[in-house]
Amino acid sequence: MLMDFLNEPMPWRNSNDKDYVKETKIECFKNPETYLWNTTTKNLIPMRAIFYHLKSLEYADTPDYNFIEIKLQEMLLFF
Repeated sequence: MLMDFLNEPMPWRNSNDKDYVKETKIECFKNPETYLWNTTTKNLIPMRAIFYHLKSLEYADTPDYNFIEIKLQEMLLFF
């Protein structure tokens, strides 16, 4: 969602094909360095930290909201 707010060029953005969107997102999330961190967010280390934190969680886990808040505040320094 943050990447969408930053208007990042996500590979699935212009597709209406649900299967394509699903498969593309799966591939991008497996290889974010290749597919997601290649333009504006390339140097946003706090965004990467949030991404990897959320990716590490299991379904029943609670995110560390304090950590996420700190990283979001750090991101403000980039803009």
